[in-house]
Amino acid sequence: MTYPVAQLADLSQLPIIQRANEIMAEPEKASGRAVKIDPHAVQQAMLFPESSPPLNKLKELDINSLSSIEALNKLYELKKDLE
Repeated sequence: MTYPVAQLADLSQLPIIQRANEIMAEPEKASGRAVKIDPHAVQQAMLFPESSPPLNKLKELDINSLSSIEALNKLYELKKDLE
């Protein structure tokens, strides 16, 4: 599958476009079977290290009990901690 915009910009040979085409073709090949995931494929980097003070604070929050203003204040505190 090629994308019209990619064709116009002649981007079809870029590795990311080729990989996207491979991924898009997988469900068609599987035809109802589960798609195998390559464990050696590049993985997305984590947003936070596995343990960090802001992440620990976030995990401890009971978001269902926060009011709107409390949630905004907590978000501000977490952002401030990350800076």
